[in-house]
Amino acid sequence: MKICYIYPSFTGLFGGERHILSLASQSARAGNEVTLYTHRFNSACAPLLDRRVLLVQTGLLGTGSHNLDSLLDFIFMPLLCTRIRGRFDALHAMQWQSTPASIFARGKASVLIYGCNEPPRAFYDLEEETKASMNLASKLVFPLVAPIVRMLDRFFAKRFDWIISNSEWTAAQVERIYGRTSAIIYPGVEKKHFALIARNDARRKLDLAEDATIFLSVSKLHRRKRLGEAMRIFARRKEKNKHFLIVGSGPELENLSRLASKLRGIRMVGAVEEAELPLYYKAADYFIFTAKNEPFGLAPLEAKTAGCKILPKDFRHPILGWRAHAAAVLSIYKNMLQKRQLQ
Repeated sequence: MKICYIYPSFTGLFGGERHILSLASQSARAGNEVTLYTHRFNSACAPLLDRRVLLVQTGLLGTGSHNLDSLLDFIFMPLLCTRIRGRFDALHAMQWQSTPASIFARGKASVLIYGCNEPPRAFYDLEEETKASMNLASKLVFPLVAPIVRMLDRFFAKRFDWIISNSEWTAAQVERIYGRTSAIIYPGVEKKHFALIARNDARRKLDLAEDATIFLSVSKLHRRKRLGEAMRIFARRKEKNKHFLIVGSGPELENLSRLASKLRGIRMVGAVEEAELPLYYKAADYFIFTAKNEPFGLAPLEAKTAGCKILPKDFRHPILGWRAHAAAVLSIYKNMLQKRQLQ
C-alpha cells in the first residue's frame, strides 16, 4: 500500500510523536510505501523514524508558545495538504490539528483515517485550565476563538471515513463530541528496550545509589499533567533516601523548576535522548502519574513494562508491541480498501 501520514509538528519525543513515528516506521518495515508530512520536525525525533519513510516538511515556524503553535498548526494544515504529491491508498491524519486534511486532501487518498489521541481539550474539558495559564491578551481573544475552533473541529472530524482512538476514554470523547463510533487500538511499547537493561546497570549509568528509592515522571511539562501534585505526592512519601527524577520539557518548565527548588530530592532532568529513556524507567521504583483525564498514558505503560509501580493508581491496558499495533492499524486500511473496491 501507499500510505500518507500527517502529524502537525514534532516538538520532541513525547507520547504523540513517538506513537506516529513508531506506526509510520513499522508500516514501512511491513513493505508499504510510506510518506510522513508535517510542519516541522525536531531532530531529536530522528532516531525513531525508519530510513524508508519519506519525510516532507512545510517549514512553518513555531512561536515557542504551546497553545499558539497548536492553533497555527491547525490553521495552516491546508498549506501542508498542498504539499502532498501523488495519490495514496490510505491517508492517516493524527492529532486534532490534522483534521482539515479530511477536506483539503480528500481527492488524494482512497481512504481517510483520523487517528484521535485526544480531541482539542483546550477547547472542551480543559477550557478553564487553559485560560488560567494565559496572559491577559490571550484571555480576551480566547472566548472569540474557542467556538470557531470547536465548530471546525467537529466539521472536519465527521468527514473522515473512519476514526481510530487510542483508548476507551478517547473513544467515549469521540462519541460525545463527534457523534461517531471508533476503533480502539492501544499504542505499543518497545518491550525489548527494557529487557536488555538491568536495574543496577541503569542506576550506575545514571549515578544513582543502589539503596535509594527512585521516583520518576516522564511527560511533556504541561499544566494538565499536574506535576505540582506529583511533587506533593513525592514529598509525602516516608522513604528516607528518596529521589524524584522529572524527565521532559515543555511550557511549565520554569514554574516547575521554581517549585522543585523548594523541595529536597527533586531533579529536573529535562529532555533526554530516546536511547537513554529506558535507563530512567529501569532505574526507578515508582512512576508518579497525575495527569488529568489522560486519554491513554504511554509513559506509565512503559514504566509498568520496565517494572515500576504506578502511583497513585495502576494501569490495566494490555501491553502491545509496536509491530502488533501497526498490524492492527494496517488491517483497517486493507478492510476499508476492499470494501471500496466492492462498491
